[in-house]
Amino acid sequence: MEELIKILTDFSNIDLDELLFDVYSDKEFQRFAININTEDQLRLGLNKEGDLLGEYQSIGYALFKDRLAGRRAPFKIVDLYVSGRFYRTFRINPLKDGFEIEADTDIYQAESGIDFEEQYPGVVGIEEEMNLEKITNFVEEELIIKVFKKLGIEDIQ
Repeated sequence: MEELIKILTDFSNIDLDELLFDVYSDKEFQRFAININTEDQLRLGLNKEGDLLGEYQSIGYALFKDRLAGRRAPFKIVDLYVSGRFYRTFRINPLKDGFEIEADTDIYQAESGIDFEEQYPGVVGIEEEMNLEKITNFVEEELIIKVFKKLGIEDIQ
């Protein structure tokens, strides 16, 4: 009975905001969230609203892009991927009540004068309706593990 009282006391002292911040700070979660933004959205030509980024103006460039290995966006649809340089700038800013995704949208500003966020609004961020369940499931699983660890219960299956 004493052990149960200790667990319940420890449980009531858990700071959920702190644990969520820990989840959002975890590299595995950050890779997961960034992958949703880059691979599940941008590679398909979608912004954070779920709208198409736009179409390439040049049919020649569209044909070039269509032949690239790993191309997933429909023909002529912008995906902002050639070398992966832009995608590699994505990072997570963990907050107690969530997280923000940031990226260097002006990475090509000096070379071409283009800022991706200005040219294609909504490139940084996750479309919530499509991805909320995936993110919630990931966070819940990690949160449960962290709560059990805080309670000193290591072996959970």
